[in-house]
Amino acid sequence: MSAARLAYLRYGLPGRPVDDAALASELFCDQATVEGHSRGRLRFIAPNGQGPADLAADVAREVLGAAGLEAVDIDLIIFSTNTPDIFFPGSACLLQRHLDAATVGCLDLRSQCTGFLTALDVARRFIEAGNAERILLACGDLPSRQNRLDGGTLELTSAMSDGVAVALVERGDGPGQVLSCLVGSDGARHKDYWCEFPSSRHLDTTGIARGKRITHEAFEQGRHFPVADLAAMRQTAVAELPGIFNRVLEASGLAEVDATLFVHLDPATEAAVTEGLGDSGGRSLSSDLLYTGGTSLPLGLARAKERGELAAGDNLALLAAGAGAGWGAAVVRVPE
Repeated sequence: MSAARLAYLRYGLPGRPVDDAALASELFCDQATVEGHSRGRLRFIAPNGQGPADLAADVAREVLGAAGLEAVDIDLIIFSTNTPDIFFPGSACLLQRHLDAATVGCLDLRSQCTGFLTALDVARRFIEAGNAERILLACGDLPSRQNRLDGGTLELTSAMSDGVAVALVERGDGPGQVLSCLVGSDGARHKDYWCEFPSSRHLDTTGIARGKRITHEAFEQGRHFPVADLAAMRQTAVAELPGIFNRVLEASGLAEVDATLFVHLDPATEAAVTEGLGDSGGRSLSSDLLYTGGTSLPLGLARAKERGELAAGDNLALLAAGAGAGWGAAVVRVPE
């Protein structure tokens, strides 16, 4: 079976950081409240008119240039996002258009907080099965486009950031090799972190009649905005991640990793989980960015490399948990 490797990882952050004082002024709330959720991490907000595919296009061109490839050399474009540019078609199709890569296959994945891990798993399975040689894997999340700005969900609006990351997944081993990847979910816990509307269920309980997307009452209640139960999300992460970490470590053939990167909406949950992994988890790494949903892991990985906290070839565990409820883990050799 062919191995798959993560190569030429690049990322993009829109504009300049938006500080807590500026956001507090926009939200008409106390700066200390915003600081309590941001905890000193960096926040970026995409400019008006820019969606995840727009932001990913320039980064994708960097990746292709670094690899010495043209867009037509790619076998598949996978785009992981929970904030698509438009309702449909998918952001992968829009990225294909930006890259002038007509006829290259496109696949959107919406796995929320485990988005990068799910996309990585899908990409490596295409490679290992011999169905692709090179896959452009893009991740982009713009929570600033989803979260409410009236102060109703300060824990989300204050603690999240926009960003994109793009990598090439190709056949090969060495630095960047994906040693193992596992994801899990429990749909019974979908309300731990969810966005109810717009809905296509048209159930009696929603009050939506055929031909309507949302009722006036639901709109007034703000049910088209995401809501989160941080305590429930923490419970899921603490309960599920140590087990899936052990399984993915065993599947990789390793007894321990050099470092673990876990990025969560709640930094306290990050600490609780990584402390519970013991020595087999190696060094615990943190992101300097606020939470960017499923894009948080590739952003954190790329920036940790920039800071010199990781070296090419290090064995790194990547952990994610959140909406779905979903959780997952992967072990990769840090790409060059």
